[in-house]
Amino acid sequence: MPDQTPELAGLSGQRDAKTSVEAWFTTRGWVTFEFQREVWDAYRRGESGLIHSATGSGKTLAAWLGPLMDWIAEDGASDAAPPLTVLWITPMRALSADTRESLLKPIEGMRLPWTIGIRTGDTSSSERTKQNRRMPSALITTPESLSLMLSQAGAHDQLASVQAVVVDEWHELLGSKRGVQTELALTRLRRWNPALRVWGLSATLGNLEEAMDVLLAGAPGSLIEGVRDKRIIIDTLIPDDMQRFPWAGHLGFAMVNEVAREIELVRVGGGTTLVFTNTRSQAELWYQALLEAKPEWAGEIALHHGSLDREVRDYVERGLKQGTLKCVVATSSLDLGVDFAPVERVLQIGSAKGVARLLQRAGRSGHSPGRASRVTCVPSHAFEFIEAAAARRAAEAKKIEVRRAIERPLDVLVQHLVTIAAGEGFIEQELLDEVRTTYAYRQVTQEEWAWALDFVVKGGDALTAYPEYRKVAWHDGRYRVPDTAIARRHRMSIGTIVSDASMDVRYLKGSRLGNVEESFIARLSPGDAFTFAGRTLELISFSVNDYGFELLSVMPFALNREIITGLLSTDRLLESVLDSLNAAELSKRHFREIARVAGLVFAGFPGANKTNRQVQATSGLIYDVFAQWDKDNPLLSQSRREVLERELEFTRLREALLAMQQQRITIIRPERPTPFSFPLMVERFREKLTSEKLADRIARMQLIFDKVRT
Repeated sequence: MPDQTPELAGLSGQRDAKTSVEAWFTTRGWVTFEFQREVWDAYRRGESGLIHSATGSGKTLAAWLGPLMDWIAEDGASDAAPPLTVLWITPMRALSADTRESLLKPIEGMRLPWTIGIRTGDTSSSERTKQNRRMPSALITTPESLSLMLSQAGAHDQLASVQAVVVDEWHELLGSKRGVQTELALTRLRRWNPALRVWGLSATLGNLEEAMDVLLAGAPGSLIEGVRDKRIIIDTLIPDDMQRFPWAGHLGFAMVNEVAREIELVRVGGGTTLVFTNTRSQAELWYQALLEAKPEWAGEIALHHGSLDREVRDYVERGLKQGTLKCVVATSSLDLGVDFAPVERVLQIGSAKGVARLLQRAGRSGHSPGRASRVTCVPSHAFEFIEAAAARRAAEAKKIEVRRAIERPLDVLVQHLVTIAAGEGFIEQELLDEVRTTYAYRQVTQEEWAWALDFVVKGGDALTAYPEYRKVAWHDGRYRVPDTAIARRHRMSIGTIVSDASMDVRYLKGSRLGNVEESFIARLSPGDAFTFAGRTLELISFSVNDYGFELLSVMPFALNREIITGLLSTDRLLESVLDSLNAAELSKRHFREIARVAGLVFAGFPGANKTNRQVQATSGLIYDVFAQWDKDNPLLSQSRREVLERELEFTRLREALLAMQQQRITIIRPERPTPFSFPLMVERFREKLTSEKLADRIARMQLIFDKVRT
């Protein structure tokens, strides 16, 4: 620890908490923001709330210094480390080390005796044992690790002293089952400490009031908007030759030289550029393309995505922090939390597919108060110029996508029942009352609760004959897990993250092309076409992209407003959507996740994990059993409901159609293809068998298009 500066002498013994903090800010050359002072005052009043502020604007210090100031005011003269006082929940365990560094700075600067620990899946057994003997003053953890702690018999003794919980990046948890898991854990902590203060941090949310209601379980709280004037620059990179820019079907490589030029400008100035893509394969290709364009950058450019080894990712992240890397091509693996001060510029290849994501990625640059964040959109084809402009206008108008909370997922409820039963056990009515205080289960019915309890006690109607599904039993006045082996298996399976299984793509003769996610294949029906490794593997007279769709008819017909109104109707929307895809297969594939979360499928012990094929086979068998013998099983209907909402965003689809019905309809009959129709024609021709290369065909179409236009 560095020598104490005169300004901080005896700081830990001062009773004036604000003076202590402001003195530390002064030594750093900082000034406090108004929103930070609002948070500290609200915390001292015992309030909870949500802090919404731009990335890199001081949210962490706003949330963290509240508990520290509270302790300084009450126990500032003590040299003893306080017991576990703050839980800091992070959505990604990869962020825990950086979070710890951020939390340590004010502790070391103000010479406070607080200790900080990390409890995630990466924490060693020796460190866990040490923590079990004495918890640190603040513990950084994940939703899964917190639930795992609740499954231990001594959970109450370990966690009862917690006075504050900070949920970092709440927008990443909201709208997911991990968010529901967090809600359930928080309501248990509130039961042990009714005065518990909970604060969420978020940078990109469109439904702030709802987000706070979910986090605080409907209790009153303070919604505090942070830095409102942080400068975020969103611009678009224009190609040198706009006339020859591709209309569709490209990954943006026409812009490689322009992108390299922008990176070089930042590089010469000593800064670093992040180049974001939307897929891992696109990141790989762009990394290679940039190296080919600038071979002298070898050693200064790197790649980062979730499939890379942990050591490789750690190396890249260190290089970003230290400024030794001048360019990193990445996917969403670098979207969150980590502070890379040297990053001056963000380039987004193609569409960001959302205003919130674009703003989140912009915040990776200028990641400190007072610095501007800049993201430059790099269109991969002509329509993305329009999309980039629309995203910029939406961001300036603060029109950010909402994150809807998940309601009553019974697989998560089933897992929670076993978790609590494996810990201190529960009394039925007490736990039901507790669960109903969460936003997710505030409307859970008595029938749903009775089914969930029966499911963990007997396995439900279809599985009652199998002892391994009878996980909970009434014992000594409480529901408990009576078998240590069942408890051990459950603790190894706690969580709602289920990786998507992949499937090999092969020719009929056996040669392998690669692999794709099962969720992609499950959307297809026999006869559907998809492109993989540059080849069209199947063929269907229908074309669609992000900007429009094309309907073809073998017979001429007169298009009028009545027909269009019918196409936009929502009267039989659900039936039409289900008829248009392989809904049964999608539900069956998706059921694997539900079966895993609900404890119907065990993924195996460490070192002897079951393969994805084995897990899918087991869950598929259970799905068939339920479908035949327990048709009313709520997990089946949950699977179908989640397919509609997750895979198809059915609610948003319906809302979009209703909005389109209210808009003015204009029918035109152009003599030649319009700019909006050209990319759709490209999509259609992409899927036609021909000896002519697609690129040559597009070039020929472009010549005809230009000739007609002039």
